[in-house]
Amino acid sequence: MQRDAQLTWILSSWGSRLSKINLEMQLLERGGHGELLGLFFPSGRQHIDHHTMQNHMADHGTSDLLFKGALRDARARSTPAPSRSGRRSEDRRLSKNDNLLLDKRARADSIPGLEIEADDVRCTHGATVSKIEPEYLSTSWLAASTSSRPSN
Repeated sequence: MQRDAQLTWILSSWGSRLSKINLEMQLLERGGHGELLGLFFPSGRQHIDHHTMQNHMADHGTSDLLFKGALRDARARSTPAPSRSGRRSEDRRLSKNDNLLLDKRARADSIPGLEIEADDVRCTHGATVSKIEPEYLSTSWLAASTSSRPSN
């Protein structure tokens, strides 16, 4: 990305038998801001594999990576590759991946990482994987959503 450029990339992955997605963002000049946003909802025997990279090659750059998914009887792997900071300063970076497992066969692997070569950088990264019991879906959320529908 060029000086003071802004980019928002939104990715939605509904899944196929095997999906592999590679996203790379290069902040090449001062003051750039980029967002990599993703939603994914695989089910059945589907497998989604996300690999992302945020490269800060100039100072005063910011980037955000936020991926969220819900999985039912499927697998997903999100691997934000080591987010790199060059030898520049005053960067800010966020990398976050949240996964919701909707049944016992669903599996999500998140592997966040950072590679920092500068001193004046603020980076945060994290990942969550949460299970929700099927009984909860069938008794509260599903019941509430079907009771509000008009009957035919």
